Parts: sequence; structure tokens; C-alpha cells
Amino acid sequence: MSKYSLVKLMESDGEDGFQSSRLIFKNNLILEPITKSAKEFLEIINNPKNQKGVFVKINTQLYNNYFGPSVSPNTKKKLEKEKIARGEGPFVTKTPEEIEKFKTKSKDLGAQIKGKNIIFIPNEVNTIGSIKSALKTIFKNANLEEETDYILKES
Repeated sequence: MSKYSLVKLMESDGEDGFQSSRLIFKNNLILEPITKSAKEFLEIINNPKNQKGVFVKINTQLYNNYFGPSVSPNTKKKLEKEKIARGEGPFVTKTPEEIEKFKTKSKDLGAQIKGKNIIFIPNEVNTIGSIKSALKTIFKNANLEEETDYILKES
């Protein structure tokens, strides 16, 4: 296939009955509630108990600002004093509970209620695939089933 043909194919709107699925971009993910309201589903999504097993991409800078960098204790104390002097407060002690709180605070799926549906707008951190995966885990933890309690579709 020549470069010209490839460019023409990419510009094509499918007038010949052919449209490449690779050229179709999906913008948003829509959750259509079936058994509950959109507000109830949003509460389920934001409930930390339901987010167990949802993996979060952790921003290293935020993590280090919260717990302090992985350096020697003396260096960490010096950095903590500087942080307190700036009015930011001390580093949080790493415990399983605090790490879980940090992860829960970090996961934002970008949910917005639009009418009776919930719209998820992907970004550079949360792709449609990662949002879908997170939602399926959350709903599994909340004992909700796709096609019975909700429908997920791309728009």
C-alpha cells in the first residue's frame, strides 16, 4: 500500500463501507445503572471498602511528600524540619493503614453524574481500560454484576 493510499484510508469516513476500528477513538466510559441510582453507584465507587484490590499508580512526588523520601533517618529528619518550617507539617509514619489511606486518596476515576448515568473521562493516568478494570473490581467487591446491576459502554 502506498503512502497516498494509507493517508486516503485514514481520511476516509467509511464511504466505501470500510472503517478501521483502530481509527475510531472512544472518548468516555458511561455507566448505566440498572438496580440503583447514579448517586448510589457513585457512593459505592467512592467507598474505600469496595476499592480493595484496585491498583493505583502512585505519584512518587506525592508519596514522598506524604511519607518522606527513602533516605537515611538523619537526612529524613533534616528534610522534615525544613518541611515543618515551610508550614507543611511532618511526614506521616508508614503503617499499613496509612499506606491504604494514601492509595485510596490517590485513586480518582473522574466520575461525573450526567442525568441518570455516570460518565468517566479518561486522562493520561486513567485510561478507559484501567477505569473499566477498577470499576469491575469495585463492583465485584460490592456484589454487583455487569448486565444485571449496571451496563458499561464506551462513547
